Amino acid sequence: MGNEIFNIGISHRSNHLLTQFYNLQESLLYAKTAGGLRKNEPSVYLSTKIDKINKLVDYTPRCLLWDAKNGNGSLGKYQYAATSTHDYFFHDNKINGKDQASWGDPGVSVEVQAHTRIPKSIFQNNLDQGIAQPSSEDLNGNTMDNFQYWSDYNKLIYHPQTLFSCQDWYHDEGSASGIPTNVSLSSNTALGKGKSEGPSDSSFITHFIHSQAGIEEYHKLSSDLWDSNLHYWLEQSDNLNHINIVSEFDTAWGALSNELLKSLKEEMPKISIFQFSLANIQPATSNGLLNIITNTLQCLENIDLLFPLYNEDSTKSLYDQTSQQAVLFETIASLFDNTELATKTVKQPHDLTNMLTLDSPERKIITNITSNVTQFDQVLTQEHGFFSKFALPTSFKPWKLKKIKSHVFHECEIYRVDNPEKVDKRDLSQDSVFTYDLDRSHINTFFTEPSKEILGLHSLNLKIQNDPMVNILKYWESVLSSPFIRKTMMQFPTSDIASPEDIDELVEKIEILKSTYLLKNQYSLYDSDDTSDEDDDN
Repeated sequence: MGNEIFNIGISHRSNHLLTQFYNLQESLLYAKTAGGLRKNEPSVYLSTKIDKINKLVDYTPRCLLWDAKNGNGSLGKYQYAATSTHDYFFHDNKINGKDQASWGDPGVSVEVQAHTRIPKSIFQNNLDQGIAQPSSEDLNGNTMDNFQYWSDYNKLIYHPQTLFSCQDWYHDEGSASGIPTNVSLSSNTALGKGKSEGPSDSSFITHFIHSQAGIEEYHKLSSDLWDSNLHYWLEQSDNLNHINIVSEFDTAWGALSNELLKSLKEEMPKISIFQFSLANIQPATSNGLLNIITNTLQCLENIDLLFPLYNEDSTKSLYDQTSQQAVLFETIASLFDNTELATKTVKQPHDLTNMLTLDSPERKIITNITSNVTQFDQVLTQEHGFFSKFALPTSFKPWKLKKIKSHVFHECEIYRVDNPEKVDKRDLSQDSVFTYDLDRSHINTFFTEPSKEILGLHSLNLKIQNDPMVNILKYWESVLSSPFIRKTMMQFPTSDIASPEDIDELVEKIEILKSTYLLKNQYSLYDSDDTSDEDDDN
């Protein structure tokens, strides 16, 4: 057996992204090359179980999906287990032919969920009944309602040890961003209570924003996580050599993710890890920006590469927003399950790391993530990277910025073509690599226009570039130097940032990181007090 890769989703948005990734993996089970061979090796991302007697193979996503309570939607943890123990219960279940199980029924052991059962989507009902998949017309194009939860459209069956939920935070079904709250705001009433869980006074309602909330939640649940979920997957994976983590960086999920990262590195110091961060551009005085700054700086200590993805228009559903991101993720992931390894320069995750960080291992942030999509014989270019989309606020004084020559340290162009001969040789460089193309005939969960467009991905360009990274880091230094921001951070201290000295240490980390994105002849120029624009001539 070859290499095995484990994916971890931390947040509702992240689980949407990974669900769409695994739907693409499911479609590849039917896709073949021109020679009739598989395009990819399923066992890299899917746990396989072979039934030799019946000549069947079961495929299960090798992943962990951590969400808030009720974030799984209609999916019960043991809903599709081979031997159901009825350890999830909804008031409309029928057990032993009764409309509702009685508490005193012998042999009935139930865990009460404090909400009525969330109905399955049309898509899932059809899957369960073996009915042909619905078209976009059947769904009326209304993905916001029909694909509200990631479990509304997952095609592969998740193992029970894939699902993990928060103890003290609830999914907010009315929120477009999916940020959890400390009380259940579900429109469904609590079973046996007739009201939502938690305090009824709205003044008690808080959102999962501050870093300390994520840190505390991780440490409350870390023993259960490691003893059950992670222990199971590590036992099942004999050839595990890489982990992908997808998490939001502008909420408390990022701090939770960083705590898990520390534990992973302590347990598996040699494991390769890619971090995919999701974030919106945040105002200077927001907790969201402080989260992005601290989570970015802290994660760099325990990962090999950081792929910061920008969250697009928040008016779109999470399904729509993450569909494009899922194809970008899958394109990078496809480098490592491609069956045509003999023709590739990037065979393992560490090969991509070496290509992008060869002369500076500290320079781990992919600054530009650019898709080139073929549509009607035209190539449309779109930027998806958080840092390349980051717009410095007008309030940030222009004299604090220096004009520097734009320089690309390293890049990788990933072409999605089944036949490399079709690519114009003039477009290729030593940084070009190839992976298989997606077969649209087997993909039926990308209904809306944004989703359909990204399936025409011709190539994905990854760059590590100095501009605008240097000025963004300069801006971050300015933010953390603000007395107002420092006071705000001290109002919500964390285990890592509890004093002004800790903030000074963050500023120092930014300064060190900034130096890795400067050319050697720019160090003194950039840090000097000279405020002229003459630096771009050097």
